[in-house]
Amino acid sequence: MRTKHPMLRVIGVNHKTAPVEIREQLAFTSERLASAYESIKMQDAVSECVILSTCNRFEVYVLLHEQQSQGQESLDKALLEWFAEDGARLDDYAYYHGDSDAARHLFRVASGIDSLVLGEVQVLGQVQRAWRDAHEVDAAGPVLSHLFHKAVALGKRVHSETGISRKPASVSYAAVVLAKQVLGAQLKARRVLVIGTGEVGEGVARCLHEHGLLATVVTHRQVEQAQDMARRYEADVATWEDLPEQLAMADVVISSTAAPHTVLQHEHIREAISRRPGRPLYLIDLAVPRDIDPSAADIPGVQLHNIDDLHAVVHTTLEERRSTLPRINEMVAAEVRDYIRWLTARDTFPTIKTLSEQADTIAERELKWALDKLPDLSPRERNIIQTMATRITGKMLHGPIQWLKTQAENNSEPDYGMSSLDPRQFAGLFLTNTPGSKDDARTTSETGAIDAN
Repeated sequence: MRTKHPMLRVIGVNHKTAPVEIREQLAFTSERLASAYESIKMQDAVSECVILSTCNRFEVYVLLHEQQSQGQESLDKALLEWFAEDGARLDDYAYYHGDSDAARHLFRVASGIDSLVLGEVQVLGQVQRAWRDAHEVDAAGPVLSHLFHKAVALGKRVHSETGISRKPASVSYAAVVLAKQVLGAQLKARRVLVIGTGEVGEGVARCLHEHGLLATVVTHRQVEQAQDMARRYEADVATWEDLPEQLAMADVVISSTAAPHTVLQHEHIREAISRRPGRPLYLIDLAVPRDIDPSAADIPGVQLHNIDDLHAVVHTTLEERRSTLPRINEMVAAEVRDYIRWLTARDTFPTIKTLSEQADTIAERELKWALDKLPDLSPRERNIIQTMATRITGKMLHGPIQWLKTQAENNSEPDYGMSSLDPRQFAGLFLTNTPGSKDDARTTSETGAIDAN
């Protein structure tokens, strides 16, 4: 029975299946990511792996050896539970996709249509970085590399050929929209405190600047990065030591650091409120794991929103983007079909390689025979004959190679159905439809007659 290609699987949780308190268990530092790859690479069942970890999703893409198809459910759960903290059970929140459905899922993610904010662009860079991280530790092989490259290329096409990202609707943008709703009139007299200088933090600063809001960027260690960001968006800069004073002055705080723990504790917020009687403080936590102690919401005068609370804000900005979905779904479906064709055609690669090597060996032997009998040829004439031998080999093999790939896509048996061909059909495999093929066939026939004589 013909060998099947390895199994593609994706196991994950995202903003649609799990609340933030579950997703934050799966937020990875670079050290934890390296450790995770080492653990997965030690598993005999897995031949390739890419981990995609963002604030809204955690997904493990794996290529499994074909013989591991048995016991798939237990393996899926094991892959996810390896990453849970404190033995937490995640299967109630997880989704599992295989083969074409797994490819479709990644294409949707890279296109931005599976994101919290429909059409957001940031996830495309995150998909690229996920593959690069896996490649650097030798976890992504040829199959997942091909899949992720296709996903990134599709994502770029989606954003350039459709209107899904022509109007801003990122998480950063949604946070600023919420801040504007909270602040009401007299925006220029209000101040927003931005904690964090990463990708999301910079997006917040940029959106605040575009909306005419005053911003102060607070940083712990990346002072120069914060200063550069502040210059670009006409913001102020404060150090971590200035945080108590800044909290007391701010109207809204938007936090998005990469810290593995809360950075604004309950007592920080309580102290700030005590220094501003009668003035409420609005906190927006975009980080996963969360930056702000959830208990701060119990302090009188404090309103706390986390990343999941942005759903309602995002909804109002996305109607126009939704009109692009039919076109994008068509693009995704076409890419899935193309990827599956490529994957199944890989089954023929060993046969094609052997066939090509045998043909090249014959061509080299016959070329040597001809050149030995024509010692007086000029370098140009020798080159023409050598090129002719290569062209003949390529054109003779083109038909059989394309037919082998087609049979692989149709899941034929090991002989690829050749035993069912009559002599005329078999000969047809070696006929090409390229211009000049009849002349080439006649020349080859004449050459054969001369050699025979």
